[in-house]
Amino acid sequence: MRPLISVIIPVYNVSNYLKQCLDSIINQTFKNLEIIFVSDCSTDFSLKIYEVYEQFVSINCMCNFVYHLNVILV
Repeated sequence: MRPLISVIIPVYNVSNYLKQCLDSIINQTFKNLEIIFVSDCSTDFSLKIYEVYEQFVSINCMCNFVYHLNVILV
């Protein structure tokens, strides 16, 4: 069994760069990936980009997408 590599992407209003970031990760030769997307309540299109990648890329790659909303309780 191949090892799993986890890539954590902290996200806050980075929709201009997120596609390039995800493409770079997905196009690596190592394919057993877990992509952890940590959103800090972005107000841009970052979540929508994530959803598109989660839906279409995980079919062609052994990628497991994990969405985590960073919430701080006070």
